[in-house]
Amino acid sequence: MLASGGADQVITCVEVKDKGCQPITKIASEELDAAALTTAMGGLPPRMVIYKALAVGFSYPGDLIPELVRQGYFVAVAQQAEAAGYRLAAAGLQDTGPAGELQVAYSYYFDIGPKYPPCPPYAGIYQNRNGRPMLLWELVQFYRHFGLAVSPAVKELPDHVSVELEFMYYLVFKEHQAAVCAGEDGPGYRRAQRDFLARHLARWVPGFTARVADKCSHPFYRALAGWLQEWVAGEEKLLLGEA
Repeated sequence: MLASGGADQVITCVEVKDKGCQPITKIASEELDAAALTTAMGGLPPRMVIYKALAVGFSYPGDLIPELVRQGYFVAVAQQAEAAGYRLAAAGLQDTGPAGELQVAYSYYFDIGPKYPPCPPYAGIYQNRNGRPMLLWELVQFYRHFGLAVSPAVKELPDHVSVELEFMYYLVFKEHQAAVCAGEDGPGYRRAQRDFLARHLARWVPGFTARVADKCSHPFYRALAGWLQEWVAGEEKLLLGEA
């Protein structure tokens, strides 16, 4: 979703070597598959894994999400989170129904509508301090500061929930990378997480998840929105409590 170093290089699943400072897994969005995601989550910090699962879950499903559910990916994420002291219920994330039905549900609730869909997954719909164009510009600058841009292959705006979650995933990855690599600014990446959460996700995700709870009847997306609500609230306590 977010390209690093070039528009065609997308940071999606990243593993850090025990010794060395280079990510050893970079998967372009068109190559992303269930096996790659499941393999990449092993041994990574739970916060990375959870942000990745949420970012993927709120992306257009295609055939990927039903396959992830079939392989037990979201259940495994919930179990890894619980082992680390986080509480994310797996109920509702164990079945999506046929892939085509999930795609229809995503399009109906998150993508298509007379003006907006019933549950628009865009920050600018809820967080409109200075107008959406200014918000989009701010997000682009935030991503660019870290050498990132939204991949053209994704065809999403910078304020889409999956893009913002992917960015937080990247910041957590960089903090984790700093822990095993000399010369990396771990505290700086932690501050960036805190700033981005406070200025963006924490301001609009509650409105988005409330809309999903009110308007969406699909059990997978209702459960995923419940995850997102609980996760962002927990991240507020963790990160903003450090300020």
